Amino acid sequence: MKLSNTNAKILLVEANRIIEKYADSDATKIVEKKDFNFMCYPPNCGFSDAEKIELGKLDNNEALKSALRKLFANNSATVLFHLFNIIDETGDPQGENSAWTGVKMKNMIPPPPRKKRVFGILARSGCTCDNSEKLKIRA
Repeated sequence: MKLSNTNAKILLVEANRIIEKYADSDATKIVEKKDFNFMCYPPNCGFSDAEKIELGKLDNNEALKSALRKLFANNSATVLFHLFNIIDETGDPQGENSAWTGVKMKNMIPPPPRKKRVFGILARSGCTCDNSEKLKIRA
């Protein structure tokens, strides 16, 4: 990936945070709330009526919720692991990959600090901003 240690750590910690957030949220929806209409993937409109009936039979208990959360988190982490391997060139896409040329993730150079300016109509009308952040209007 050729990222700095700082950026790699931030990326992986954030991926972990998001995985845990959605794994917990989805397990709660299924076990506690019996809400089966939250799915956005796969693109087949979510659970069928028969699947919803079977999921509705699941008991509302912490052990089941914890087990589902772990399954969901593992699934998400596995997908990201393989995606990062492809990006890092330690894995290759499967199937029709003859056109694969690779991708790169790179560190972005932070932009220089911006000077405080007044934009738009204020700038055109002669308004400026001094260090005390008060507007001055040129006569």
